Amino acid sequence: MFGNIVIGVDGRQGGRDAIALARHLASPDASFTLVYVCGRGPISWWHHQRGEERPYDREASMLATERERAGIQAGIACVPGPSPAAGLHDLAKTIAADLIVVGTSRHTLPGRLLLGDDAGASLHEAPCPIAVAPRAYTRRAFPYPKSAPRPGAESSQRKEPSLSQR
Repeated sequence: MFGNIVIGVDGRQGGRDAIALARHLASPDASFTLVYVCGRGPISWWHHQRGEERPYDREASMLATERERAGIQAGIACVPGPSPAAGLHDLAKTIAADLIVVGTSRHTLPGRLLLGDDAGASLHEAPCPIAVAPRAYTRRAFPYPKSAPRPGAESSQRKEPSLSQR
Protein backbone atom coordinates (compact mmCIF):
# COMPACT_ATOMS: atom_id res chain seq x y z
CA MET A 1 0.00 0.00 0.00
CA PHE A 2 1.17 3.52 -0.79
CA GLY A 3 0.83 6.64 1.32
CA ASN A 4 1.68 9.65 -0.86
CA ILE A 5 0.24 9.28 -4.36
CA VAL A 6 0.50 11.60 -7.38
CA ILE A 7 -2.26 11.01 -9.96
CA GLY A 8 -2.04 12.34 -13.51
CA VAL A 9 -5.44 13.71 -14.54
CA ASP A 10 -6.38 15.41 -17.82
CA GLY A 11 -10.18 15.48 -17.66
CA ARG A 12 -10.56 12.34 -19.79
CA GLN A 13 -11.39 8.74 -18.94
CA GLY A 14 -7.74 7.75 -18.47
CA GLY A 15 -7.44 10.17 -15.55
CA ARG A 16 -10.58 8.76 -13.94
CA ASP A 17 -9.18 5.27 -14.34
CA ALA A 18 -5.96 6.45 -12.65
CA ILE A 19 -7.93 7.86 -9.69
CA ALA A 20 -9.81 4.57 -9.26
CA LEU A 21 -6.60 2.52 -9.35
CA ALA A 22 -4.87 4.89 -6.92
CA ARG A 23 -7.72 4.40 -4.44
CA HIS A 24 -7.21 0.64 -4.61
CA LEU A 25 -3.46 0.92 -4.08
CA ALA A 26 -3.64 3.47 -1.26
CA SER A 27 -2.99 2.87 2.41
CA PRO A 28 -5.84 3.89 4.75
CA ASP A 29 -4.18 7.21 5.61
CA ALA A 30 -2.87 7.99 2.11
CA SER A 31 -2.70 11.47 0.68
CA PHE A 32 -3.54 12.09 -2.96
CA THR A 33 -2.53 14.88 -5.31
CA LEU A 34 -4.40 15.24 -8.61
CA VAL A 35 -2.04 16.77 -11.16
CA TYR A 36 -2.48 18.39 -14.55
CA VAL A 37 0.77 19.13 -16.37
CA CYS A 38 0.63 22.39 -18.28
CA GLY A 39 3.12 22.61 -21.13
CA ARG A 40 5.68 25.36 -21.32
CA GLY A 41 5.74 27.76 -24.24
CA PRO A 42 2.75 27.60 -26.62
CA ILE A 43 0.12 27.03 -23.94
CA SER A 44 1.38 30.06 -21.98
CA TRP A 45 1.26 32.16 -25.15
CA TRP A 46 -2.24 30.89 -25.92
CA HIS A 47 -3.54 31.86 -22.49
CA HIS A 48 -1.82 35.25 -22.74
CA GLN A 49 -3.47 35.90 -26.13
CA ARG A 50 -6.85 35.17 -24.58
CA GLY A 51 -6.19 37.79 -21.88
CA GLU A 52 -6.30 35.41 -18.94
CA GLU A 53 -4.56 36.71 -15.83
CA ARG A 54 -4.47 33.30 -14.17
CA PRO A 55 -3.88 30.98 -17.09
CA TYR A 56 -4.54 27.66 -15.36
CA ASP A 57 -7.86 28.40 -13.67
CA ARG A 58 -9.69 26.20 -16.19
CA GLU A 59 -7.35 23.28 -15.50
CA ALA A 60 -7.60 23.77 -11.71
CA SER A 61 -11.40 23.80 -12.05
CA MET A 62 -11.25 20.55 -14.05
CA LEU A 63 -9.13 18.94 -11.31
CA ALA A 64 -11.57 20.10 -8.63
CA THR A 65 -14.46 18.65 -10.65
CA GLU A 66 -12.66 15.30 -11.03
CA ARG A 67 -11.88 15.27 -7.29
CA GLU A 68 -15.55 15.87 -6.46
CA ARG A 69 -16.69 13.28 -9.01
CA ALA A 70 -14.39 10.67 -7.42
CA GLY A 71 -15.45 11.66 -3.91
CA ILE A 72 -11.91 11.78 -2.53
CA GLN A 73 -9.91 14.13 -0.38
CA ALA A 74 -7.03 15.28 -2.58
CA GLY A 75 -4.80 18.21 -3.26
CA ILE A 76 -4.74 19.61 -6.77
CA ALA A 77 -1.80 20.99 -8.71
CA CYS A 78 -1.27 22.43 -12.17
CA VAL A 79 2.44 22.14 -12.79
CA PRO A 80 4.54 23.27 -15.75
CA GLY A 81 6.58 20.76 -17.65
CA PRO A 82 7.93 20.10 -21.11
CA SER A 83 5.92 16.85 -21.07
CA PRO A 84 3.37 15.18 -18.77
CA ALA A 85 6.03 12.69 -17.64
CA ALA A 86 8.54 15.40 -16.72
CA GLY A 87 5.92 17.42 -14.82
CA LEU A 88 4.73 14.37 -12.87
CA HIS A 89 8.31 13.36 -12.06
CA ASP A 90 9.22 16.85 -10.84
CA LEU A 91 6.19 17.08 -8.57
CA ALA A 92 6.71 13.52 -7.27
CA LYS A 93 10.29 14.47 -6.29
CA THR A 94 9.16 17.73 -4.69
CA ILE A 95 6.51 16.13 -2.47
CA ALA A 96 8.37 12.84 -1.94
CA ALA A 97 5.60 10.76 -3.52
CA ASP A 98 5.92 7.02 -3.27
CA LEU A 99 3.70 6.28 -6.30
CA ILE A 100 2.64 7.95 -9.55
CA VAL A 101 -0.56 6.68 -11.19
CA VAL A 102 -1.49 7.46 -14.79
CA GLY A 103 -4.16 6.22 -17.17
CA THR A 104 -3.76 4.78 -20.63
CA SER A 105 -4.55 6.54 -23.87
CA ARG A 106 -7.65 6.25 -26.03
CA HIS A 107 -6.02 4.09 -28.72
CA THR A 108 -7.83 1.46 -30.72
CA LEU A 109 -7.25 -2.21 -29.89
CA PRO A 110 -3.83 -2.55 -31.57
CA GLY A 111 -2.68 0.71 -29.96
CA ARG A 112 -3.76 -0.43 -26.51
CA LEU A 113 -1.21 -3.22 -26.64
CA LEU A 114 1.43 -0.50 -26.31
CA LEU A 115 1.41 2.28 -23.76
CA GLY A 116 0.48 5.73 -24.98
CA ASP A 117 3.24 8.32 -25.34
CA ASP A 118 2.60 9.95 -21.96
CA ALA A 119 2.20 6.72 -19.99
CA GLY A 120 5.25 5.18 -21.63
CA ALA A 121 7.37 8.27 -21.00
CA SER A 122 6.29 8.27 -17.34
CA LEU A 123 8.07 4.96 -16.84
CA HIS A 124 11.50 6.29 -17.80
CA GLU A 125 13.63 7.78 -15.01
CA ALA A 126 10.71 7.98 -12.59
CA PRO A 127 11.59 8.92 -8.99
CA CYS A 128 9.18 6.29 -7.62
CA PRO A 129 7.07 3.36 -8.86
CA ILE A 130 4.52 4.01 -11.61
CA ALA A 131 1.12 2.33 -11.87
CA VAL A 132 -0.73 2.47 -15.18
CA ALA A 133 -4.49 2.03 -14.90
CA PRO A 134 -5.98 -0.26 -17.54
CA ARG A 135 -8.37 1.33 -20.00
CA ALA A 136 -11.94 1.49 -18.62
CA TYR A 137 -10.73 0.50 -15.13
CA THR A 138 -13.45 2.59 -13.47
CA ARG A 139 -16.13 0.52 -15.20
CA ARG A 140 -14.63 -2.73 -13.96
CA ALA A 141 -13.66 -1.57 -10.47
CA PHE A 142 -16.13 -1.73 -7.60
CA PRO A 143 -17.85 1.69 -7.58
CA TYR A 144 -17.39 3.65 -4.36
CA PRO A 145 -20.26 5.90 -3.35
CA LYS A 146 -19.20 9.35 -2.20
CA SER A 147 -20.26 8.65 1.39
CA ALA A 148 -18.32 5.38 1.66
CA PRO A 149 -14.89 5.32 3.29
CA ARG A 150 -11.88 4.69 1.10
CA PRO A 151 -10.81 1.08 0.60
CA GLY A 152 -8.70 -0.25 3.44
CA ALA A 153 -10.03 2.25 5.96
CA GLU A 154 -10.50 0.59 9.34
CA SER A 155 -14.11 1.73 9.64
CA SER A 156 -14.98 0.19 6.28
CA GLN A 157 -17.30 -2.77 6.71
CA ARG A 158 -18.56 -2.92 3.11
CA LYS A 159 -19.48 -6.18 1.48
CA GLU A 160 -18.57 -6.82 -2.14
CA PRO A 161 -21.69 -6.93 -4.29
CA SER A 162 -22.74 -10.24 -5.72
CA LEU A 163 -22.39 -10.74 -9.45
CA SER A 164 -26.13 -10.12 -9.88
CA GLN A 165 -25.76 -6.67 -8.27
CA ARG A 166 -22.91 -5.51 -10.56
